[in-house]
Amino acid sequence: MKLAEIIHGDFYIQGHVHDCILQARDKFELDPRSRTVKARTQYFINNGAYLNWWNTYGQVKAYVPGKKGNAQIKFSGLESRINVKFH
Repeated sequence: MKLAEIIHGDFYIQGHVHDCILQARDKFELDPRSRTVKARTQYFINNGAYLNWWNTYGQVKAYVPGKKGNAQIKFSGLESRINVKFH
């Protein structure tokens, strides 16, 4: 989320955290077209692992098995919305 303080974006994707996490926050910004302040949602996505748990360093270090896979993201330009689900 600290990256959002430096780089202006609608979504941020990170990997290698061994869990699938989605976090969203609203941010207020000036809309130069209408000269009003509008809320915009930013999405922070962490993709899961891609390794099996058995016979890996995760098992050796007794880590809890994380969720495997990545996010599926659908963009809606008409509604300015992003839908995220993990599979």
